[in-house]
Amino acid sequence: MVSPQECEEIKKLCYDSCRLADGSVFSGADVTAASSIRKTKVGWTENPKLMAMSLYYLRLANRDAFGVDIDYMPPLQFGEYTVGNFYDWHYDVNWEGTGPYDRKLSYVLQLSDPNSYEGGNFEFKEIEQPTRFREQGSILIFPSYLTHRVTPVTAGVRNSLVGWMEGPRWK
Repeated sequence: MVSPQECEEIKKLCYDSCRLADGSVFSGADVTAASSIRKTKVGWTENPKLMAMSLYYLRLANRDAFGVDIDYMPPLQFGEYTVGNFYDWHYDVNWEGTGPYDRKLSYVLQLSDPNSYEGGNFEFKEIEQPTRFREQGSILIFPSYLTHRVTPVTAGVRNSLVGWMEGPRWK
């Protein structure tokens, strides 16, 4: 878990250094189709401190729970969900990809105080819901092939830091 103070510092760092853009353009579909799946603002960071922290938690979770072949972490994604923003059901693996790597583990750090927004719940489709994931500073790491979503935010602003570990294609 990351302290509330650290979460506020991460948010400030990301707002100061990330250029936020329409998140639907990163969904791999045309913008009109993607906007029905995702409406958020996102920015990217390779801040060494954030990369090292995220890598630490991802490697720890992989060692303790998953044991998958991973060796690369791309830049982290800072997300801003304002009123009406959401990310509908999706998974993080590109099964149609032809590259040598797949996303294998997904990482979400909840940066917002749960009292600062309403809605914006992170949910899984096939498995039990995380019970304490609204707590500021909580970290959720899961196999990237699990279908998940963020429900629409109805008040306030929800921020998160998202990352992935990649490895050779799933077999």
